[in-house]
Amino acid sequence: MADSFWYPSVGDVLAIHDDTVSEYSDTHAGVQNRGDIEFALNYIESGSFGTVPETIHEKAFHLL
Repeated sequence: MADSFWYPSVGDVLAIHDDTVSEYSDTHAGVQNRGDIEFALNYIESGSFGTVPETIHEKAFHLL
């Protein structure tokens, strides 16, 4: 397994969301709080309150 991870940007997440919305008509467009996306992405990369998710599984858990 690789020692480094690719971390998506807020723009990447929004682009994935836009693609999903365009493909599935019953999906709602828009984002309630961009700051929540920024926090989640920052947490999986840098951690918070002295904890950092280390494994790919921990990172995926927090993103989901």
